[in-house]
Amino acid sequence: ARTTLPAPPSERYLELRDRYMRLMADAFYLIKLILIAGFAVNVPLCIWGATNDNATVMLVGILGPLIGGQAVLLGALLLYYWPKMKRVRSEMQEIAGPGSLERSADSDGWIAGFMYYSPENRSVWVESRMGYGYTLNFARTEAWGLLAILLLPVIYLVVAKP
Repeated sequence: ARTTLPAPPSERYLELRDRYMRLMADAFYLIKLILIAGFAVNVPLCIWGATNDNATVMLVGILGPLIGGQAVLLGALLLYYWPKMKRVRSEMQEIAGPGSLERSADSDGWIAGFMYYSPENRSVWVESRMGYGYTLNFARTEAWGLLAILLLPVIYLVVAKP
C-alpha cells in the first residue's frame, strides 16, 4: 500500500519556526554570556581570596551580591524569553495540528519538558527527555538529598558570616 507524504509546511509556519529558533538562540547566547562573565569575575576573586589571609571577609561580601545578581539576570531572561517562545510555539501548534510538534516519547512525569517528577518511577536518575545525559526524579527523597548536598556549600559561601 502506498503511503502519502505530509504536506509541506506553510510559509507562516516556516516564519514562526525561524522566529522560534532565533529566540532560542538569542536566549542561549545571553545565558552563556552571563555565565562566562560571572566565571570571569568570580573565579579570579576566589583565587585571590584563597591566596590572601584577610580577604575572606571582603570576598564573602562581594561574591554574594555578584552571584545573586547573576541569578536575577538569569531569572529576568527566563521571564522575558519564555512567554515569547511559548506564544510562538502555540502558533506553530495551531498551524501544524495536534500531535505534530510533540515527541513520541512518553511525557508522563515531565514538568515543562525538563524537570522529571514521577512517584511511580523508583529510579533516582532517569534518562533526559532531550539530548544526552540523565536528570533527577524529584519525586524521590534521595534526589532532594543529592541536590541539597550539591547546593549546601554554595549556600554556605553566599550566606556565611565570618
